[in-house]
Amino acid sequence: MKMNILFIVLGLSFFSISNAYVVSIHAPAVLSNEYKGILTVISLNVTQGDGHVSITGPLNVSESTQLSAQQAANYATQYLGISAKRYNFTYTIEGINTDVSGPSAGLAFTVLAIDGLNNRQPYNEFTLTGTINANGTVGLIGGIYDKAGAAAQNGMKYIVVPYAPNGSEENFLYYLSQQAYNIPVVEVKNVSQALIYVNSDQSQLAESNRVTYSFPSVNYLINSLPNANVTCSECNASYFSQLDNFTFNLTRSEIESISGNYSSLKPALLEQLYSYENISKKGYLYTAADLSFLEYINAFDLANQGDFGLVPAESFVSNVSSYCSSLTQPQMTNLNYEYLISGQVRQDWGESNIATVSAELNNSNITDSTDAIIIEMQDASESYAWCVSASKMFDIAASIGGNATQFSSSIKNKALQYLNTAKQYSTQSIYTIAAENAYNSGEYGASIYSSIYSSTIGNSQLTSGLSSGTILNITYKNAVNATFGEWPVQFANSAIFYADEAKLHGGAEAANITSAFSLAVLADSLSAANSQVIAAEMVPVSVVQNPSTTIPAQSQPGATSTSSLQSEINLLEVVLGLVVIIAAFLITMLIVTIMKLNALERKIEMRNAKVKTDSGRRSRR
Repeated sequence: MKMNILFIVLGLSFFSISNAYVVSIHAPAVLSNEYKGILTVISLNVTQGDGHVSITGPLNVSESTQLSAQQAANYATQYLGISAKRYNFTYTIEGINTDVSGPSAGLAFTVLAIDGLNNRQPYNEFTLTGTINANGTVGLIGGIYDKAGAAAQNGMKYIVVPYAPNGSEENFLYYLSQQAYNIPVVEVKNVSQALIYVNSDQSQLAESNRVTYSFPSVNYLINSLPNANVTCSECNASYFSQLDNFTFNLTRSEIESISGNYSSLKPALLEQLYSYENISKKGYLYTAADLSFLEYINAFDLANQGDFGLVPAESFVSNVSSYCSSLTQPQMTNLNYEYLISGQVRQDWGESNIATVSAELNNSNITDSTDAIIIEMQDASESYAWCVSASKMFDIAASIGGNATQFSSSIKNKALQYLNTAKQYSTQSIYTIAAENAYNSGEYGASIYSSIYSSTIGNSQLTSGLSSGTILNITYKNAVNATFGEWPVQFANSAIFYADEAKLHGGAEAANITSAFSLAVLADSLSAANSQVIAAEMVPVSVVQNPSTTIPAQSQPGATSTSSLQSEINLLEVVLGLVVIIAAFLITMLIVTIMKLNALERKIEMRNAKVKTDSGRRSRR
């Protein structure tokens, strides 16, 4: 019994608070819409009281910041096993003579409360950021690029941040920030892990625990896969092989241009690209091109590090927009329509996406930190890659040749039906937006293709309530039936690739199963559209142009009214008909005249012969 009383006395003595003792810690912040990080000092004075928590210093403190401080005090006292109701916590945020908002100082508030209650001063040459949850876990924050910059510029030895899964967007931003400013970024999951770095110099530990990043990849069992075997009799896969090689070279060039602190990721990127090339050699051409395309976007971010300011971002977006709109399209023919329409689709995606990026860069509520600009640059690089791919597809289409064609006016209503179906699933996806833009500009084939993409890619309803086995069975069935056109065949083979990979990995890979199913549905839908709509609605162009001659996109048949073109064709047919009738009439009149002249000539000859006969008779008499 005496031991218990002694323990309580010691415990009370341990948490006796001196009004004169104030603890402080460095905390980074971002000046909203200025793309600049600053390093503040947050101080805490803990006194005996009734549980009151307050924040002083800034002009105004948002409710979210105030709640974060309250949560911090509650968890700190819980962590130490004492009652928050016995103390008052007065936080002072120094150096910010403006408004403060957001919960990202929660972790700093928490460790200050723990050290303040322990009369212990935190280490002075590090900083930390993160929200605090009721259970002591640390939540994600924004603005890490600017905060890391502020920490490095103010001589901090390391910065502690919330844990983010490897390969996630946040993890990538951590890595970019760490490498850009050469400051160790250390991830923690909870308060206990954060405290390891708080009360003494842990720069060596931080250096060994620098954040790492590896691009998300799957261990594809390429050697165990059979060769792709879905084919169509009237297709030429060599054109798609050209597209594959083009994409590989585009991505490889971007990887090779990575330099400086980011170059350590080059070997991993090149190794992944090599595996994609092996997938292509197995005949899964679209799979390889798609994976390489996605890697290009990652490589772009690393190759263009240091250009993450608002002005360079706006300049890049403007250049991408100009490039996308400058592309020219060849004449559509009965042989090249798939590559022409697929090029139009990618150009539409690029233009629609870059327009969204441009609008967001001008929206201060969205781009309030460099983190947001980096993300916008990723989207802009995707737009650029789409438009570069579109240009290559136009080149391929121009080289294929064939008889010049255009769409009949009836395709407009069919395109609208596809668009309305796409809108039932999503009105905001890039595919739906592009489909509507294509429809409004008269590119009805491209509108149909993008509408099909919108209705299948990322549509979670497609597999709702289905077991993995059922999904795979439907995948194989749809894939083998998608044989009308080169692109459906490539999507079908890609669906089988992911389905086989799922089976080789035990059938438990949800991502592969979902990819397989959506690609199979996409292949089947595009195949049906090619045979039932696209090919069926193509009619010959009366005046045949050289298919290899590129013409401006705005002068393409799809960019003007198909009904107007049809009217011109009908008028030409009427004129030709009149010419034929007049010519036939003139020929008939000429023949009649010749016949009359011949008859008259014969009458004259007979009359002359009679005169000679009568004359002869008269002479013999």
